[in-house]
Amino acid sequence: MLKKSSTSKSSELDSVFIVAGIDFGTTCSGFAFANKKDLDKTTTPVLNDYINWRDQPFAFPKTSTSILYDNEGKVKKWGWSADKYKSSHSGDYYVNKIKLYLDEELLPTLPNPRKFLPPGKIVVDVIADFLKKLLEVLMDELHEKYGNDVNIENILFCLTVPAMWSDRAKHSMRVAAEKAGMVQSRYSQRLILVLEPEAAAYYIMNYSPRKIGLEPNDRLMVVDAGGGTADLIVHRLKRSGNLEEVCRGSGESCGSTFVDDEMYAWLKKKLGPVWKRMEEDNVSLTEYFNEPWQKIKLSFRGEMDDESFDIPAKLSNSYMTDQDRARLNGGDEIIITEADVRSFFHKSVVKIKNLIRDLLNECGGKIEKCILVGGFGSSQYLLNCIKEEFGSCFKQILRTEEPGSAILKGAVLCGLDPFFIQARRCALSYGIEAIAKVSSWKLGIIPSKKKKPGLFIPIAEKGELIEASQYKEKGIFRPAKPNQTVLPIKIYSINERKAEFKRVHKDGFSYHGKICVNMPDVGRGIDRPVMVRMYLGQPDIKVVAINVNTGEEYSTTFNPFASLEDLQNNSSSQYNYTASNNSMNRSLTSRSSHPNLHMPSLLTELTQEKSLYTRASQPNLRHMSQMSQGDSGYSNSIVSNRNSRSNKIGMARSSATSYPGSSTIVNTSNSDYQNQMHLSKRYSQKSLKSHSRRKEPEITCYKVAHKYEPQKADEMRLHVGDIVTVEQSWDDGWAYGKNLTSKDQGIFPLDYLIKLPPTSNYHHHSQNNSIQSNSIQNNSNIINQNNSYIQSR
Repeated sequence: MLKKSSTSKSSELDSVFIVAGIDFGTTCSGFAFANKKDLDKTTTPVLNDYINWRDQPFAFPKTSTSILYDNEGKVKKWGWSADKYKSSHSGDYYVNKIKLYLDEELLPTLPNPRKFLPPGKIVVDVIADFLKKLLEVLMDELHEKYGNDVNIENILFCLTVPAMWSDRAKHSMRVAAEKAGMVQSRYSQRLILVLEPEAAAYYIMNYSPRKIGLEPNDRLMVVDAGGGTADLIVHRLKRSGNLEEVCRGSGESCGSTFVDDEMYAWLKKKLGPVWKRMEEDNVSLTEYFNEPWQKIKLSFRGEMDDESFDIPAKLSNSYMTDQDRARLNGGDEIIITEADVRSFFHKSVVKIKNLIRDLLNECGGKIEKCILVGGFGSSQYLLNCIKEEFGSCFKQILRTEEPGSAILKGAVLCGLDPFFIQARRCALSYGIEAIAKVSSWKLGIIPSKKKKPGLFIPIAEKGELIEASQYKEKGIFRPAKPNQTVLPIKIYSINERKAEFKRVHKDGFSYHGKICVNMPDVGRGIDRPVMVRMYLGQPDIKVVAINVNTGEEYSTTFNPFASLEDLQNNSSSQYNYTASNNSMNRSLTSRSSHPNLHMPSLLTELTQEKSLYTRASQPNLRHMSQMSQGDSGYSNSIVSNRNSRSNKIGMARSSATSYPGSSTIVNTSNSDYQNQMHLSKRYSQKSLKSHSRRKEPEITCYKVAHKYEPQKADEMRLHVGDIVTVEQSWDDGWAYGKNLTSKDQGIFPLDYLIKLPPTSNYHHHSQNNSIQSNSIQNNSNIINQNNSYIQSR
């Protein structure tokens, strides 16, 4: 049964009584909702979905994930209507399957988005536009059902994401939700992320018409096969009735849309020169063949008689010659056989079977139940293939009776009871950088009392089981210098289990950003302890740092685009770590106190701002040196350029602001600059000497997946295969950085990049020197005295 959470202490959630599940899918999307007030009358909430979509070809709880823009980039049609009217005007921009562009591994194989996106739009903009339209329908439905008193502040949004997605992709969905107007801040308590297979598991366990009947300690594998991805996860049923993750889920982009791609590739080959003529006129094959193909695909069970695609007279008369008609059975039909259809399914089915096999091996032993969900999960042929291959590995293999709404309704249930998944496995090892005393058996070095800088102190290890209602903390951290007033907590992760005391700049670590803890009481010297807690048991990973003496708390969520400037300006900021005997698990006092839903108000430089941070609100980094020189005329031009970009985005900001994973850009006046220069003269020579002795830290580089041509004067050209660095990123999907291949610098869209492992092998030594000299110059121009050591006793 559904367990009620206790009353929230957070003002942001006090007015919430509607829980809405939003499933943004590759091919279809929709929403469901429930009223929390129903729980006062019954323990079983009423789950409402929506099936009255405009221009829908059949009754279904989702609409097509498609959007149609006019030539000015304004939304013209969306959903099923976009599919219906996509060929009405030649100047329109039709966009579908945009969710695939959030998969970094798949990105290089996809078409360049500039071919179909309106000018000025990037991937996150399109997702935001679609979510905004979805939100409008949701609000209309809520007003009709509950009256006009329902407003956006009364809704908790549960946005589903694939379990296989990276932190970068999840972050993009949060940004899109904010831009769509669901919440004022992407870190709002009214926005939570729900893993799609977990949502399906919750619904199947408790509310599906066909309940699967698990016993305590039985294990359940959910195969969520949708339009774009196949997501797999294994849970164990606890005696409490909750689920616990057995091993970390896995997935791949191999959904039904790739079966469609195989069919259309075959069809183009069959049509030959006919297709080339159609392509010249921008005529889509889906316009003529999608409906008959979907009927064949959905009914295919592994055996079938030969079928045919009827060739419409319009297509035949416009694009076929007599030779084409003779080759294609008179130009009336195209024959499709059982072997053809099997070949269309083959690649996707093989990938899903490999995912199942790997997960079975990792779990070690027979699993009681396997259930298929999602659009592709409703395929009888896929179910038959899995039964044939793995029939002996499961006691029962079945599929849900509601493939379209299981995840939608499950997302609502996860919002009502976010702790139904009682514990999850850690995907990576997470920790922070510190100075610590190490022994020879841990690092293979000569035993010494000397403290080693830049070492990884793990908070949680990969594969570790983390309770959803717990946080992890380890030891106490102190400032290394008695005069420090700020303690920067730098957060890293690595895809290894045993990584303690490894050097964070050499061993493939990923940097996620930092929290700066204010410590003004320098009279205490280094005796100013700080505790670091990580909440890793929920899809959203949060980090909290606590000043033990004052009780002040600072928190943030991970930013997948931690800036290069942040790493350079703080390359020497490390921690004084005092190890404790045991790593501590501290349970929260109640479910309601978990930060995912009811996080108390925290003092933080990272989450206080509620406006959307865009590149329009920041001056370009390449102008920093000229700003520091007090060039007032040039500063005015920067403000003018910033405001002109703000007019396009509609979000002008009066001053620069810091945000997760980035350094604050400082707007200084001439007098402020002169005051800083008095300080910088004392430190510049020392800084140069320290840089000559210290190795420059490894930086994160990105590979360009698609060509990008600049559309504004401050933008940078990208070619496929170029290596770039991100020095400053904005949450509207743009970044400023350097092209290490062409030696250019400028602004570019983030969704054209693929992250590479942290290394220095992607660029030349001369470029290293250039980056290092720029870092030294920045440090001498804008001095931050608090970026110093934190060391251990």
